[in-house]
Amino acid sequence: LKDAITGTNARVCLVATVHPSHPVETASTLRYAKQYSALQATCGSVVAATLAAEVRSMQRRVEQLRHELDKAMAGDDNCVGWSYESLHGNVQPALHAREVTAAHPYLTWTQQHQT
Repeated sequence: LKDAITGTNARVCLVATVHPSHPVETASTLRYAKQYSALQATCGSVVAATLAAEVRSMQRRVEQLRHELDKAMAGDDNCVGWSYESLHGNVQPALHAREVTAAHPYLTWTQQHQT
C-alpha cells in the first residue's frame, strides 16, 4: 500500500468523484485529494534530489578521470607520456632495446620483438 500511496515503485492516479448534492462527502474527498497530491509532490522531489546528487557525483568522477587521463597523456617526472601511437600499438622498440633486454635478469628477447 505504501508504494501505491507514494508512487515510489508504481504509477498512481487518483480520481476524486464529487457531486454538488453531497457537499460533506465532496469536501472530504477534496481534502483527501489535496493531501494525497502533496504527498506525491514531496516524494517525487526527494527522488529527484537523490538522482540529482547521484548525477553530480558521477560528473565529478568523470572530471577526475579526465584529469588523470590528461596527466597520464602528458607524462610526469616518473613516467613517459602516452601518445596516440603508443596506445594503439604502433610504437617500435628503441634501437638499444635488445641490449637492455639482454642485460635484464628476467627478460628475454624473442622473434616477436623483431617485428
